[in-house]
Parts: sequence; C-alpha cells; structure tokens
Amino acid sequence: MSRYDLTCRADYGAFLQAQAGAFMGVEAALDEADAETHLPDWHERRRTIALRSDLNLMGLAFPEPAPAASRPPEAVMPSLCARAQM
Repeated sequence: MSRYDLTCRADYGAFLQAQAGAFMGVEAALDEADAETHLPDWHERRRTIALRSDLNLMGLAFPEPAPAASRPPEAVMPSLCARAQM
C-alpha cells in the first residue's frame, strides 16, 4: 500500500514531486548514455516533461534530482533494453 492517498491533492502533489526527483536524475543519466540508441522510442518513454507540467499546473515546485546512481549508465543499459523488449 502506498503512503500517499492519491485522492488527496496534497498527497498527490507530494507523490508527483517524489516521482519527478527520481525520474529526472535517471532520465538524465540515460540521456547521457545515449538511451535512444537502444530504445528508439526513448523520448516517448521519458516522464520528466509530463511531471514538470503536472507540478506546474498544481502550482508546486519541481524538486531537485535525487543523487545519481553509483553505477555508470552504460552499465545498466543492457538490462534495461532486455526488459523493454519483453
């Protein structure tokens, strides 16, 4: 069960901010690793732009990105690509 009550505006906003913080850093690292080379539809998969738009509509601040992962993006691309093909 989620700690967020998504029917509550404040919780939904907090949920979006948490998602944005996580996705922004991961997506930036994948962009840097040329994710589009392995996932041709990468730009359609990205969530940062939609999250930024939703937060803006709610009048909420866009969070700082979560700390970068310790593994270089190139190290995770093969497993991400394998999952994307499923």
